[in-house]
Amino acid sequence: AMGYSRFNVRFDRIMPTIREVVDGLGEMEREQVEGMLMQFGPMLEQAFGAMEPGIQIYNRVRMPIDVDSLETLVAIPCADPTQIEPLVAMAGPGMGLMRRDFQGQAIYSDEFSPMAIGLGQGHVLIGAASAVEQALRGVPAEADETFAESKVARDAMRAFGDKRVVGFGFSDIIASLRVQQKLMEDLGVFDQMDLALDDDPDGGLPEMDFGDVDFETLLDPELWKRFIGPGIWDFTVGDRGFVMSSRLLPPVE
Repeated sequence: AMGYSRFNVRFDRIMPTIREVVDGLGEMEREQVEGMLMQFGPMLEQAFGAMEPGIQIYNRVRMPIDVDSLETLVAIPCADPTQIEPLVAMAGPGMGLMRRDFQGQAIYSDEFSPMAIGLGQGHVLIGAASAVEQALRGVPAEADETFAESKVARDAMRAFGDKRVVGFGFSDIIASLRVQQKLMEDLGVFDQMDLALDDDPDGGLPEMDFGDVDFETLLDPELWKRFIGPGIWDFTVGDRGFVMSSRLLPPVE
C-alpha cells in the first residue's frame, strides 16, 4: 500500500447546487442545460441520493513491480448499490464497460480497459479491475499486516490528532520512490539520463555544474528514508473557503 485519502462529500446536495448554477445562466445556455437535466436529472438524483458521504481512495502496488503494478481504488458508501446501477448501465458502454456478475454482485469492466466499476459490499467501487474484484470479495488481500496496522499509517493518523477536517490523506513516500526507481531502471531512464549528461555536462543550464551526479543514487529510497517519513495533507473550512495544509513527517523508525 502506498497511500490513503478520504473526503466528505454531500452527494445529496450536488443536483440542487447544479440547478442553482443553471438558474444563473443566460437564457440560451439555461435552455440547453435544462433539456439535459430533464433527460438525465431523475437518474442522477437517484444515484446521488443513494450515495453517502465519505469517499475513500486507496493506492497500492502489486508485486512484482511493472508498468501495470500501480492500482487505485475509489470506494463510495452506498446502502443500496442497485440504486446506482441505472446510471452505470447507461454510461458504462460508452466507456467500453459491460456488465458481468461477480460472486452475486455486479461489475462493469472490459479486459482492455484500465478501469472497472463494481456495485456491492455496500459501496460503489471504481478502479483497477483486480482491486474492484478484491473489494467485492469482501476480504483483504493477503499481506503480513493490513495497511491500517502499518507503522506508516499509524504515524500519519497520530499526526492528524483530533483536527476537524473535510478531507485528509497520507502517502508512503519511500514506498512510492521504490516503485519509481524500479520502473525507471526497467525502462532504462537512468542510463538515458547519464548519457545525456555525458553529452551535455551542465544539463543545459550553463551556471550549474552537475559534476559526477549519479541519479540512481540520488533517488535511492534507502537514502531518503533516513531523512523523511510519510507525507500528510488535509482540507479544513476557513472563513473564506477551504484551506489545505501539507507536511512531511519524520522518518519511520
